[in-house]
Amino acid sequence: MPVFEGLFPAEHDVIVQSLLYKFVHWHALTKLRVHTESTLLVLDETFKKLSHQLRKFCDFTCAAFTTTELPKERAACECKATHEHLCPNNPDPGVSSQKVKKFNLNTYKFHAMGDYVRSIRLFGTTDSFTTQIGELVHRALKAFYPLTNKLDTPTQLATHESESGQSLYAQDDKDTTVDAPLAFNLKHHHHIPTLSRNHPLDIFQFLRQHDNDPAVAGFIPKLKDHLLYRFRGLDVSYCDHMFTDDECSSVVIPDNRIYSVQTMQVCVYY
Repeated sequence: MPVFEGLFPAEHDVIVQSLLYKFVHWHALTKLRVHTESTLLVLDETFKKLSHQLRKFCDFTCAAFTTTELPKERAACECKATHEHLCPNNPDPGVSSQKVKKFNLNTYKFHAMGDYVRSIRLFGTTDSFTTQIGELVHRALKAFYPLTNKLDTPTQLATHESESGQSLYAQDDKDTTVDAPLAFNLKHHHHIPTLSRNHPLDIFQFLRQHDNDPAVAGFIPKLKDHLLYRFRGLDVSYCDHMFTDDECSSVVIPDNRIYSVQTMQVCVYY
């Protein structure tokens, strides 16, 4: 690694160069798009060597140098300490000093490195799955954080996430178009001036709630017959036509949902 060569004293430079090479080797093996049993064995052996080199780097090289937090990190700590000092309920935290930072192997990223071989055997190569979905969800929650008052934040984040999902769900319903023959025009119904989807009803939940009501006996077959009469422009006043099972099966109610209309238009002629 020419970029890092000579940056450390000779006894540490060898360790750093060897560590970087083993990291590159291990990373290249984990990114392979085709794995065999032999490549997985090589990956497992490479990880063991990398782990040994990491412990050597931590115990020998890191112990020889005193490392502290970055100026940006120190400025953030001082800003936080000043803010806490201004709060009447907090005592004086004192002047923050530059903290010593040590190399830490006890993190999840290092722990998960040992699971790559097993994960590849179970789920395939690493290009077969992604953490992008979870990361995007996390990004959405971070976008909701400025909308909270910083009190009981988890509850407020959950509320914003729930309201966002409901608004998207309502938008999908609003954008949904109903395909119907010209014989039954949904936009110009004589009793319903405006079709609204603000009050959805789950059919099966509705039937469970009215289980003992004889008025809903055979509700779904009758509903499909009624819709077929309307769609085909048949005379509803007679209802003497029998539809086949295939015709009834052709009627699909999206999400098993119907809508309760709260207003009705009545025309009175004198």
